[in-house]
Amino acid sequence: MATDPKVFLLKKDSSSEWEVSFYRSLIKVNAVLPVGGSRSTLIAGQIALGRDLPIIALAEFDGSGLTIWQSLHAKPAYIEEADFEAMQDWTSDSATRCFQSLNGQFGRRAAKATAADREILAIKDKAYRPVPAWD
Repeated sequence: MATDPKVFLLKKDSSSEWEVSFYRSLIKVNAVLPVGGSRSTLIAGQIALGRDLPIIALAEFDGSGLTIWQSLHAKPAYIEEADFEAMQDWTSDSATRCFQSLNGQFGRRAAKATAADREILAIKDKAYRPVPAWD
Protein backbone atom coordinates (compact mmCIF):
# COMPACT_ATOMS: atom_id res chain seq x y z
CA MET A 1 0.00 0.00 0.00
CA ALA A 2 2.88 2.41 0.73
CA THR A 3 3.75 2.44 -2.96
CA ASP A 4 0.19 2.39 -4.35
CA PRO A 5 -0.04 5.43 -6.69
CA LYS A 6 -3.78 5.72 -5.93
CA VAL A 7 -2.96 6.29 -2.27
CA PHE A 8 0.40 8.08 -2.24
CA LEU A 9 2.03 10.59 -4.54
CA LEU A 10 5.76 10.04 -4.18
CA LYS A 11 7.87 13.08 -5.03
CA LYS A 12 11.55 13.48 -4.29
CA ASP A 13 12.52 16.62 -2.46
CA SER A 14 15.79 18.40 -3.14
CA SER A 15 16.47 18.85 0.58
CA SER A 16 18.47 16.27 2.47
CA GLU A 17 16.72 17.29 5.71
CA TRP A 18 13.46 15.46 6.38
CA GLU A 19 12.08 18.43 8.34
CA VAL A 20 12.18 20.67 5.27
CA SER A 21 10.10 18.25 3.21
CA PHE A 22 7.79 17.47 6.12
CA TYR A 23 6.90 21.06 7.03
CA ARG A 24 6.52 22.09 3.38
CA SER A 25 4.09 19.21 2.84
CA LEU A 26 1.77 20.55 5.54
CA ILE A 27 0.53 23.28 3.21
CA LYS A 28 -0.93 20.58 0.93
CA VAL A 29 -2.61 18.25 3.45
CA ASN A 30 -6.37 18.10 4.00
CA ALA A 31 -6.27 16.80 7.59
CA VAL A 32 -3.82 15.63 10.25
CA LEU A 33 -3.67 12.76 12.74
CA PRO A 34 -1.10 13.54 15.44
CA VAL A 35 -0.38 10.49 17.61
CA GLY A 36 2.20 10.72 20.37
CA GLY A 37 5.30 12.41 19.04
CA SER A 38 7.40 15.31 20.13
CA ARG A 39 8.37 18.72 18.66
CA SER A 40 7.64 18.09 14.98
CA THR A 41 4.26 16.53 15.87
CA LEU A 42 3.42 19.51 18.05
CA ILE A 43 4.41 22.00 15.36
CA ALA A 44 2.48 20.09 12.68
CA GLY A 45 -0.59 20.07 14.92
CA GLN A 46 -0.34 23.81 15.56
CA ILE A 47 -0.01 24.48 11.83
CA ALA A 48 -3.11 22.34 11.23
CA LEU A 49 -5.00 24.25 13.92
CA GLY A 50 -3.90 27.56 12.40
CA ARG A 51 -5.21 26.39 9.02
CA ASP A 52 -8.49 25.14 10.57
CA LEU A 53 -7.89 21.67 9.16
CA PRO A 54 -9.86 18.66 10.27
CA ILE A 55 -7.80 16.96 12.96
CA ILE A 56 -7.82 13.82 15.05
CA ALA A 57 -5.43 14.32 17.99
CA LEU A 58 -5.31 11.13 20.02
CA ALA A 59 -5.00 11.97 23.72
CA GLU A 60 -4.58 8.35 24.84
CA PHE A 61 -1.09 8.00 23.42
CA ASP A 62 0.45 10.94 25.31
CA GLY A 63 3.22 13.08 23.80
CA SER A 64 2.34 15.95 21.51
CA GLY A 65 -0.87 14.25 20.41
CA LEU A 66 -2.15 14.78 23.96
CA THR A 67 -0.88 18.39 24.02
CA ILE A 68 -2.66 19.14 20.74
CA TRP A 69 -5.86 17.46 21.96
CA GLN A 70 -5.73 19.65 25.09
CA SER A 71 -5.39 22.78 22.93
CA LEU A 72 -8.37 21.90 20.69
CA HIS A 73 -10.84 23.44 23.14
CA ALA A 74 -9.21 26.84 22.66
CA LYS A 75 -9.60 26.74 18.86
CA PRO A 76 -12.34 24.28 17.96
CA ALA A 77 -12.96 25.32 14.31
CA TYR A 78 -15.13 22.41 13.14
CA ILE A 79 -14.78 20.24 16.24
CA GLU A 80 -17.80 19.44 18.37
CA GLU A 81 -17.99 17.83 21.83
CA ALA A 82 -18.51 14.35 20.36
CA ASP A 83 -15.28 14.83 18.39
CA PHE A 84 -13.34 15.65 21.57
CA GLU A 85 -14.76 12.54 23.21
CA ALA A 86 -13.86 10.33 20.24
CA MET A 87 -10.23 11.43 20.53
CA GLN A 88 -9.91 11.13 24.32
CA ASP A 89 -9.78 7.44 25.19
CA TRP A 90 -8.82 4.55 22.92
CA THR A 91 -11.38 1.73 23.01
CA SER A 92 -12.52 -1.02 20.66
CA ASP A 93 -14.76 1.40 18.73
CA SER A 94 -12.34 4.38 18.70
CA ALA A 95 -11.22 3.94 15.10
CA THR A 96 -14.84 4.09 13.93
CA ARG A 97 -15.63 7.10 16.14
CA CYS A 98 -12.50 8.93 14.96
CA PHE A 99 -13.37 8.21 11.32
CA GLN A 100 -16.89 9.56 11.93
CA SER A 101 -15.39 12.62 13.63
CA LEU A 102 -13.10 13.29 10.69
CA ASN A 103 -16.00 12.92 8.24
CA GLY A 104 -18.09 15.30 10.36
CA GLN A 105 -15.30 17.87 10.46
CA PHE A 106 -14.90 17.67 6.67
CA GLY A 107 -18.66 18.16 6.28
CA ARG A 108 -18.79 21.15 8.62
CA ARG A 109 -15.75 22.66 6.95
CA ALA A 110 -17.30 22.23 3.48
CA ALA A 111 -20.61 23.75 4.64
CA LYS A 112 -18.81 26.77 6.09
CA ALA A 113 -16.74 27.18 2.92
CA THR A 114 -19.89 26.96 0.83
CA ALA A 115 -21.58 29.65 2.94
CA ALA A 116 -18.48 31.84 2.68
CA ASP A 117 -18.37 31.31 -1.08
CA ARG A 118 -22.03 32.38 -1.37
CA GLU A 119 -21.30 35.51 0.67
CA ILE A 120 -18.31 36.41 -1.52
CA LEU A 121 -20.38 35.90 -4.67
CA ALA A 122 -23.12 38.17 -3.28
CA ILE A 123 -20.57 40.89 -2.52
CA LYS A 124 -19.06 40.57 -5.99
CA ASP A 125 -22.54 40.71 -7.52
CA LYS A 126 -23.28 43.97 -5.71
CA ALA A 127 -19.89 45.40 -6.67
CA TYR A 128 -20.40 44.71 -10.37
CA ARG A 129 -23.97 45.98 -10.68
CA PRO A 130 -24.23 48.93 -13.01
CA VAL A 131 -24.60 52.23 -11.21
CA PRO A 132 -27.77 54.06 -12.29
CA ALA A 133 -27.09 57.22 -14.26
CA TRP A 134 -28.07 60.46 -12.60
CA ASP A 135 -30.01 62.92 -14.70
